[in-house]
Amino acid sequence: MIKQILGLCLFFLICDTSIAQTKRENLLSEKIGTITLEYTKLTDIENSNVRYLIFLGFQNAKYQTITDINSVAFMDTINFNKFKTDLLNAYKLLDKGEKVEMSWVNQRYKLDLYDFSKNIYITEPKGTGGYTTLTKRQLGKLLENLYVIDYNKDQLLPQTTIDDLLKQ
Repeated sequence: MIKQILGLCLFFLICDTSIAQTKRENLLSEKIGTITLEYTKLTDIENSNVRYLIFLGFQNAKYQTITDINSVAFMDTINFNKFKTDLLNAYKLLDKGEKVEMSWVNQRYKLDLYDFSKNIYITEPKGTGGYTTLTKRQLGKLLENLYVIDYNKDQLLPQTTIDDLLKQ
């Protein structure tokens, strides 16, 4: 019995030292409607490798009585820029006030506009398929925050308004 306990202790000690430690530094953290947006710098302490993570977490609107957190996350520039562009295009359609059905699908997210709603639906495409909704105003605020993120850089860009984004 003592050999087993010592063996387990040694196993956990070896495993604990072999796992790299990561320093997390939040560069941006905002709560917008039902979404928590975080832009985080992750530094591997052993070899100083740096990665950046953009995380949008939300409570699955499908469930009101249980906690079911879903997320959309990005660790690359291409998918992040595509997400921003898709959200901006959705905002433009909402801004026109037309009843329209439209979907944008990517491996990391799904965006939907429905003719019966004035909100955008943001869905996690895998797992539970959890979703959340944002009003046009909340979507504008989310876009303003996403467009200050200069991916892979610590410094944020100057704040811009949704009106300025629409002119681009």
